[in-house]
Amino acid sequence: MSKPEPVGANWAGTYQYQARGVISVSSKEELSELVSEGRQVRALGSRHSFNDVADTLGLLVELGALKGQPIIDQERRRVTVPSSMTYGAVGEFLESRGWALHNLGSLPHISGAGACATGTHGSGTTNQSLAAAVCGIELITGR
Repeated sequence: MSKPEPVGANWAGTYQYQARGVISVSSKEELSELVSEGRQVRALGSRHSFNDVADTLGLLVELGALKGQPIIDQERRRVTVPSSMTYGAVGEFLESRGWALHNLGSLPHISGAGACATGTHGSGTTNQSLAAAVCGIELITGR
């Protein structure tokens, strides 16, 4: 686990995070250890939010180093994806296998974790937000 680094701003530079720092984890075990320490933490997506909804006074945790490949469950018609994977990458993965999501945002760099944390990007009045496609989340609560 890395040491906390300065936080900085969102991708557009229009919002300055108030968190004490950003820390990157490379395994679920590291994330569990961080949460077990009793620190206030919040997952950081792709920094696309324009307000404080994704901020914290504790630590922001980057999940980008938590690698993994999507897993398609054809029988249940579900796909398990790493939380930091972008919708653009998910879309390309699914398309190459003849699958698709019901809705996509206009920006391919939005992550699954970020979409769930902020309830972002619906499309018109008949499509729900991106997070509405999520049917389960693995919650890391510590040891």
